[in-house]
Amino acid sequence: DCVHPVDTKAHLRIVSVGHSSTHCMLTLAAVMAPSLRLGTPARAASNQGAARMSSSAAATSAPYGSWPSAVTAKFITTSGVRIGGLGCDDSGSVYWLEGRPQEGGRQVVVKYAPGAEGASERGAVDATPKDANVRTRVHEYGGGAHLLTPKGVVYSDFKSQRLFLAPAGGGDAVCLTPESAWPDGQYRFADARLTPDGRHLVCVREDHSPTADAKPSAVLNEVVSVALDGSGAMTVLATGADFYAAPRLSPDGRTLAYITWEHPSMPWDATTLRVRPLGPLATAEGAGEDETAASTAGHARVAGADAEGCMSDGDISVQQPAFSPSGALYFISDESGFWNLYRAPPDGGYASAVNVLPRPTDFGGGS
Repeated sequence: DCVHPVDTKAHLRIVSVGHSSTHCMLTLAAVMAPSLRLGTPARAASNQGAARMSSSAAATSAPYGSWPSAVTAKFITTSGVRIGGLGCDDSGSVYWLEGRPQEGGRQVVVKYAPGAEGASERGAVDATPKDANVRTRVHEYGGGAHLLTPKGVVYSDFKSQRLFLAPAGGGDAVCLTPESAWPDGQYRFADARLTPDGRHLVCVREDHSPTADAKPSAVLNEVVSVALDGSGAMTVLATGADFYAAPRLSPDGRTLAYITWEHPSMPWDATTLRVRPLGPLATAEGAGEDETAASTAGHARVAGADAEGCMSDGDISVQQPAFSPSGALYFISDESGFWNLYRAPPDGGYASAVNVLPRPTDFGGGS
């Protein structure tokens, strides 16, 4: 029931709307007009009395759930902005990804610049073009659709699934995977990382065939490098498994780590962390290393599932690999029954991983 006869649209602001497969959460902030804010007890009693009289005068009877409301589904979903993908560039500037229902769900990378011309009420300005929708369809779930680089924001465009670079100094976005190389929709890209020399991205790529209509069982997942020179030159770095995720580069750029798993496992069921050395990567000037070295079967297993995608107990998963500045490889694994943090030193090919802090506690996982 509505106690105060307040114009809902004028005094109700959507703060956030979140949704997952297990729950839906809606947070509303009621912004009451100064004349309705409760101050002294006498004023509170006066306001409450006025509200009761107004409520009684306008009261009607209706079956539960059938009365009209100004708080409609459209009002809720179009009045808020979803925020995620928070990050900083090398200069310390803060960026994030905004999902804008009022623009048809378009996702935009923005930069925090409260003093800039045209800054939003959140103090941000758009860092990607007005016609861009920053979203990838890799694994259909999406995620990892943009990367901050010294040259600007690299992003996946939802309509074409091509990679673009929005220059840091402004200007038109540059297509890194041009139409001259392949048709729209054939490839999808996600979860990119920049090589130390700044000349390539290393990312997950899905191949949906030149007609972009491959059956799910025929979609090819791989880890590739993509040249930043706009040529569309790519080198396949890991192939042969059903799924790939989280490609990460050592500080010197000579080692690639990545997560892989096999159907029908989900990534929280059974995954493998593997590493491989890297050679030259393709550019417009020439081809990269021999791609016969890209077979996942030939890459060293650091932790997780075996070559068939299953451990002896059928339930060990590795997630979230990351290299430290010293070159050590950190990751989390549920081998102990909890998501614990492990460290694999570079000596010996990362083969001697140890549990850094054994605890019956989850430190992460499943993301």
